[in-house]
Amino acid sequence: MFNPSAYDTHMLYFVIACFFVLVSIKRNERTSAEASTRVVNSLIYFLMTQAITIFAFTFLGMLNNSFSLEAFSTYRIAYGITGSFMGFLNFALPYYLFTLLGLYIGGKHLFYGIKHKLIFMLFAFCSIFYWIIAGTLVFQYFVAPDQVSKVLYDLMIMVPIAQVIFFISCIKYLHLFMRNILENSFASKPAAIFIEVFFIVSPILSVPISHYYYNYPIIFSLLVSFAFVVQIVSQDRAISVDFLTGLNNRKELNRYLKRLFEKQSDLDHNLNIIFIDINDFKGVNDTYGHNVGDKTLIELSNCLKRTSGKLSNCFLCRYAGDEFTVVLKETTFFTVENYKSELQAQIDKLNSSGNLPFALSVSLGHVQYQERFTDFEEFLAQADQNMYTQKEAYKASKSLELNNY
Repeated sequence: MFNPSAYDTHMLYFVIACFFVLVSIKRNERTSAEASTRVVNSLIYFLMTQAITIFAFTFLGMLNNSFSLEAFSTYRIAYGITGSFMGFLNFALPYYLFTLLGLYIGGKHLFYGIKHKLIFMLFAFCSIFYWIIAGTLVFQYFVAPDQVSKVLYDLMIMVPIAQVIFFISCIKYLHLFMRNILENSFASKPAAIFIEVFFIVSPILSVPISHYYYNYPIIFSLLVSFAFVVQIVSQDRAISVDFLTGLNNRKELNRYLKRLFEKQSDLDHNLNIIFIDINDFKGVNDTYGHNVGDKTLIELSNCLKRTSGKLSNCFLCRYAGDEFTVVLKETTFFTVENYKSELQAQIDKLNSSGNLPFALSVSLGHVQYQERFTDFEEFLAQADQNMYTQKEAYKASKSLELNNY
């Protein structure tokens, strides 16, 4: 009579649930503009294969334990082969992750580095070693289950050692990857640190546990969770980032300022906002076309990024259309004036490069936080008003030039 254990039943349910989570992530990945989701997309295919293998191994194990099967029956052969393949996928997973993250961070140059060559040689050697030992153990299990070589089984300790090396090799890439996707995400700084540390440390600690508790897919579970977290953050960033310039959008700016105003300790006279508007942008679109208009927005956003590169507490946003916003924390008025001067220098450099068929100019509106601002909307409105005051002055000067001409 077919009577599976509670563990086997729960394992099947768990693997099926993980598989559907992976399918859901894969479907949502198509709607995300984040480059990091390409890493998750590739990882998902591997994890799906592993999920199917774990399911098959567990189900065949249930049959093997519930019925009296002959040593060389089809079920037992399939059970042994599936178990060996499942173990190999579990062993190969950290190396696969190392390669994926390395390509994401370093590109194709990864394959030419000495580090990757050494890791690949270790992986190739351990793979050959694994299949020789696993094949021998499976054969012994079929022929004489009570006489399986303990020495051969002990030699498999090389597999988790190699896994630990692979995961340690991943630490730098994983840190850069997690920092990139968590930056300006919905996660607070302590939460972001916890998530990063958890996904760096836990896979390494899980390796010895997985070795001694072979039937528990711990590493698989962790990486399914990893893919799920990355997808959630990527989806959030996809709707919080302006697709054209790569800067934060207005929604993210409002969320960022709302946090600052809720956390009163961050509000002081060192908090500044600069509103930036491109002069005569409508004329640019009408004269040169929307392709040049889009290029103008991209070029100005690059100027902002270069100007902000050395500042640790700087938030950039494409507010709407041709309007941009810069939030500067822990900066004095002198620093803000330097920022505006450096931005103008970057714009002058852009104009002298000839990348645009016209001379780009902008109007700036700056406001420093004061206690009279009761909420972030009022703070923003003041900066916007200051910017339009300068814009009106620009229009007046241009009109005067035309009249004199």
